[in-house]
Amino acid sequence: MFVAEGDAQFAESLHGVLSGCGFSVARCHDAAAAPSVAAGFGPDIAFMDAAFIRADGGDFLAELLKTCPDVICVAVAAPGEFDTALATHRAGIHDYLQWPPSTAALDIVLHRCTDKLHLMRKNALLENELRDRE
Repeated sequence: MFVAEGDAQFAESLHGVLSGCGFSVARCHDAAAAPSVAAGFGPDIAFMDAAFIRADGGDFLAELLKTCPDVICVAVAAPGEFDTALATHRAGIHDYLQWPPSTAALDIVLHRCTDKLHLMRKNALLENELRDRE
């Protein structure tokens, strides 16, 4: 897991929750540095501040997806940023989480992301098996 969040207190809280669930978690509070930090960590799932995405017109998200093409991205958006979160869905965001998230909402998003991750891995395995048969 990777947390790219400008609010250090929230990032620390999310880090604690995810770590407590048994996930290995890296975090970054700087939008400019986040893609390279993520690339060095190699996350499967990234939670990112919607303000990071909006601040640079989407370059942050594009750079993250370039360095980590299979990462499943979740935008963390304040209630007033719902339109931003929806717009980023087209750019590669898989899901969004409204800030501050409830435990139930975080659990639902985590399940959707881990389900997608499982399906992606299973699909890759089946594609490799199919290629080997040819």
